[in-house]
Amino acid sequence: MKNINGKSFTLLVLLAFFAAISIEAGNRKGSQRVGGSNSKGKGSHYVGGKKGK
Repeated sequence: MKNINGKSFTLLVLLAFFAAISIEAGNRKGSQRVGGSNSKGKGSHYVGGKKGK
């Protein structure tokens, strides 16, 4: 019984995590660059979509 509860809890956490990501991504349009002026280093990563080359 304890094992089933553990799996259910894990599944619930994963579902909540993916739901939060989906809601956040739904507010974006395509590829949006956040912060930074160059393509390297923290704070200059791409959010959503694909990074164009």
